Amino acid sequence: MQRFSVSFRANLLLAIPSAPPVAQAASACSVPNAGRAAQPAEPDQDDPSPPPSHKHKKGSPKAANGLRQRMDSLLERLYGYHGPAERPSGTSGRIWLALPGVTATSPTKYILDHYRVDQMPPGWPSPNECVTAATIQDMNMIQDILTTRLGSEPIPHADLATWVDMFDAGGLRNWVTRPPAGVPLIGGLLLPQQAARVLKVHARWLRARIGCAYRVELASGRTVDDLMANLRSGYPTSLHFSQRIRLSAREGSQAAVLFGGLPHTVTLAGYEAETDTWFILDPGVRWGYSELSTPRLMHLWGRRFLFYPPRCSMTTLIPDLL
Repeated sequence: MQRFSVSFRANLLLAIPSAPPVAQAASACSVPNAGRAAQPAEPDQDDPSPPPSHKHKKGSPKAANGLRQRMDSLLERLYGYHGPAERPSGTSGRIWLALPGVTATSPTKYILDHYRVDQMPPGWPSPNECVTAATIQDMNMIQDILTTRLGSEPIPHADLATWVDMFDAGGLRNWVTRPPAGVPLIGGLLLPQQAARVLKVHARWLRARIGCAYRVELASGRTVDDLMANLRSGYPTSLHFSQRIRLSAREGSQAAVLFGGLPHTVTLAGYEAETDTWFILDPGVRWGYSELSTPRLMHLWGRRFLFYPPRCSMTTLIPDLL
């Protein structure tokens, strides 16, 4: 497992500002409906609100459920994605992120075996590590890309436990940026905005170690064509999702409904044009991949979550030109 130098730990402590306060309701980090097989699912429709009825007494279960359905409809208009969901243009065949060692015969298994980081390994105390795990996935990828281009010695990959041990050793300021996993409710919660700062520190550490680094770009309002461009360019890319939950269905954390749903962050791995399937390296599912159609991808990626960057956001690692 990777052990970072003392200088990298010190840089983390000095370079990372305190994170903005995050509501406890935002602590869930999963996409419960992201299935393994790609489904041509369309974005959810607003729940119909039942007509008012004088038969419902004030405070009755039916009246309360009607109120929850109206709230669901209002929140869906506020946070839901209502834009286009068209396939990427000018694409055919399968396209995979160009990583060292990936071959045309078994790219799915290779990427899964070498780069997937489990956000909640057995016994882990926090379910909130999706951004942390996706960030580690991206760091491992960019390290391999750069060391291979330079012909230098590979840097061992980090897993969640190894990286968190190093990060937590940075002290109080790091704990504010990403509370330790054992903290109730918000333990392990790292926002994408803060993860971008962590990646910039990692880039500086790489430059000092191997003489080459990368640029970090956190951008919003992107499209599926931008995703395809990153795949073709070989840029590790994290996507920042939000999963809809409903008050009326009593799904997930009911308080999180008010902030847009359940946030989740994943890494883009590939796309198959024939079946319209996006291959997502997902730290939150036990089989490692979520396979999403473009409408389903846009429903998750285009949904607003209050404490995440705006809709259709992604963090891209762009290696230095050699």
